[in-house]
Amino acid sequence: MYAKNQCTEKGIQMHTNSLLKRLLRIEKIAIEKCYFEEEKDNELLIIRVRPYSRETSRCPYCGKRCPGYDSKDKMRRWRSLDFGGTKVYIEATAPRIK
Repeated sequence: MYAKNQCTEKGIQMHTNSLLKRLLRIEKIAIEKCYFEEEKDNELLIIRVRPYSRETSRCPYCGKRCPGYDSKDKMRRWRSLDFGGTKVYIEATAPRIK
């Protein structure tokens, strides 16, 4: 899937990224990449995301900017709602803040 793909139905145009964000109900992030992986007999949809630059290093409780102390580049995955029979995972780095 590419960001330039569009879904058109009854005159409504929506980019693929906007559609995914709306279906998954995720906000304040940018979708970088979407791809499929094979796992045994199942197909997985992986959606790689990152926070908008203005949202990085923010406290999840008060929203203030905080210094980071762990900026590992390790990607983490979280299970999301399935699309039909396809398992969906959201993948991102998760730096820790003080």
